[in-house]
Amino acid sequence: MTEAAKIVKPKTKAGFASLKEVVTEPEVVQEVGEPPQKPARYYFNIYEHREPQRKDVHVASLYYDEVDNDVHIEHIVSKGAKLTTILTSDYQLPGTTICVSRAEETKEWALNLHKAGDLLENLRATETVLEYNY
Repeated sequence: MTEAAKIVKPKTKAGFASLKEVVTEPEVVQEVGEPPQKPARYYFNIYEHREPQRKDVHVASLYYDEVDNDVHIEHIVSKGAKLTTILTSDYQLPGTTICVSRAEETKEWALNLHKAGDLLENLRATETVLEYNY
């Protein structure tokens, strides 16, 4: 016989396992709730409003990024100087005394830009569209 075959487990009294035989594993506790949200991008476009005589002209595509809390230009067609002025300015919602600050409330600024109406010489923003980054 080999030596491994000679090893015999010690018998326990009344069928109870010895402390050496009991193996405990730590309990894994999972918190139940909402999964963590992924960082998002909110896309919106700027148009030059020409309706009803002609079609509106696309000026630029922009997005707000939650990762760095800033608005970025994805694509620009024209009106670069006016677009720069819009991106560095605060705006007031029409019919209210609510002013939305670009520096202090960047996310709210981007999400509510379409409510401002004419931003600068017939330039208007579309509503934001949510898209996930990762």
